[in-house]
Amino acid sequence: MTTITLNFNPPTPVPDADEDVLVSVLRDDGSIDIWEAHFDGSAWWSSYSTLITCPVVSWAHKPQGVDMRV
Repeated sequence: MTTITLNFNPPTPVPDADEDVLVSVLRDDGSIDIWEAHFDGSAWWSSYSTLITCPVVSWAHKPQGVDMRV
């Protein structure tokens, strides 16, 4: 098993437009989820091309080879 260390950043400044990242989002029940996403310059989008409407509380560069959609 490979260990990967992620450094999460505050929601601003945002990553480069269209860079694939991991975001932590605050759910309505107060829990946090981690999703693959990108910022298009004005909004956050999931890797499934769905607008993220939950608050993004942090983001991290997605390590190469990581695919959370499986």
